[in-house]
Amino acid sequence: MITVIAKPTHDCNLRCGYCYIEPGAERGRMDERTALNVMEGFARHSHDHRAHFIWHGGEPLLCGIAFFEFVADITASLKKRGYHVTNAIQTNGTLLGPDFLDFVSDVDDFRLGFSLDGPQRINDRTRPYATGASSFNDTLRAIRMTRERNSRTRHLGGGVIVVLSKANIADMKQVLQFFNEERIGFKVNPLIRSGRARHGEYDIDPTEAAAALHDLFNYWMQSDSMVSVDPFVDFIGSVASGCSVGCNHAGNCRERYVSVGPLGDIYPCGRFDGVKSMWMGNVNTPNGVTDAYGSSVHQRLLGRNAKNILECSDCVVSDQCKGGCLHNAWTAGDALGKDPYCPMYHRLFTHVRAVLQKELRNAEVGNET
Repeated sequence: MITVIAKPTHDCNLRCGYCYIEPGAERGRMDERTALNVMEGFARHSHDHRAHFIWHGGEPLLCGIAFFEFVADITASLKKRGYHVTNAIQTNGTLLGPDFLDFVSDVDDFRLGFSLDGPQRINDRTRPYATGASSFNDTLRAIRMTRERNSRTRHLGGGVIVVLSKANIADMKQVLQFFNEERIGFKVNPLIRSGRARHGEYDIDPTEAAAALHDLFNYWMQSDSMVSVDPFVDFIGSVASGCSVGCNHAGNCRERYVSVGPLGDIYPCGRFDGVKSMWMGNVNTPNGVTDAYGSSVHQRLLGRNAKNILECSDCVVSDQCKGGCLHNAWTAGDALGKDPYCPMYHRLFTHVRAVLQKELRNAEVGNET
């Protein structure tokens, strides 16, 4: 299956201090021709006829309900032709209202994901409106509406991405308590060093991130939390199964993930949008998707493998980590090199393995008695 991070706009009504969108990323909004070429092109390219589209941004809901009605029509058409197509929308939630929830409930084609950094005093540090006003209540209202709709109709999602940064790294226990009280599952993503976040105000050291997530994992395990927390669930799955989970630890994500900007430009992933040296092609040109996968950028990145990274060759967690994220590696100077968050991955994978082994031993002792 191919996962396409489709960005119908890079515009946004918030001004998040750690926004990773590059200054050179395309402006404007995706038109219907481009959306059609994105969905049909990647569905056809997928070897198993399976494609998942994450409508991202910027803030995708700025494009309005009519745009997503068109996406739903394309989805229905592709399904009739034998393709397995699914959609998700990653939004800040501030523009989500009952009409849009009615739409996604009726078509049953979209899962909603949100972004929120914790309780208001924490979230206000990083995710204000363009005016400087707090966006917290509007985002939380949207999440609660989605959760309430989930209880009555279909499962629409409602999980949250939390960006780990200097602004909240000392407060992650309070972040977990807040989401546990609200019954909202969340994923912690360490700050991405690009766009506005390149300038250092919210930057964190990998060892700081490792310590914060190590402590959060322990608190999550000991508190009997009722909410799912990633990357912990992914790490547990990777250690328990021996199979890596998630794009950061895919080994090489090139055949499974790709991104398309508002005007149809194709990049290796959404984090690269606007980086000219990582441009792979455009969906609106003849054979645009096929040519993108034949591009020199794609072919070069196919060579990224933990076995080819010197620092990873004798690492005890290389089977789970797989060298980490190529975009993170690119921010450190070499997309084919080591992810600078390596100390965090090593500490967490090692710790999760030790915890699981201890739990297994305790279970065996319990069975014997």
